[in-house]
Parts: sequence; structure tokens; C-alpha cells
Amino acid sequence: MLRSGVNGYVAGSMYAKMEGQSWVRGLVVSYLLFLGPFFLVSTFLNFVAVGYTSSAALPVGTVVVILLILTLVPPPLVLSGHAASLTPY
Repeated sequence: MLRSGVNGYVAGSMYAKMEGQSWVRGLVVSYLLFLGPFFLVSTFLNFVAVGYTSSAALPVGTVVVILLILTLVPPPLVLSGHAASLTPY
């Protein structure tokens, strides 16, 4: 999650090098490809743990809080990294 700024910087620099058409779409795709798989895999593994009635399973409220953190914290970091990559020196 803290590497989201680096993600935005790399996505922005690739956008500038390839002379992209839609920076917003590139920004959203890089955000989803960076954090989406993490959330999907961790949620799936948690449901498997719940299915086996494991004590290591996270409560639903905790999963919701993690989802909120993943949707509220990284987007400003990705946007700032993207803006930093497009700013001339």
C-alpha cells in the first residue's frame, strides 16, 4: 500500500514515454492492477479459513475495514506519484 506512490510514478512515466491518450484510465488501471489482486487473494483465503472454521479467519468487519483502507489511502498516493512523474525537472 505504501508503494502506491511508486506505482503512480512508474505509470505516469510510462504514460509520458508512450504519449498516452487518457491519463485517468491509465491511473485507474495501474491502481487496480496493483492492489486488486492482493485484496482478492486475501479475501478468498479468508473465506477458505472461515469454511474450515479456523481461528485465523478475520471477521467480516475487519475485511470491510481493510477494503476501506485500500480504497481511501492509496489513490492520493498514486495520484501524487503520477503528478510527480509528469512534472518537468
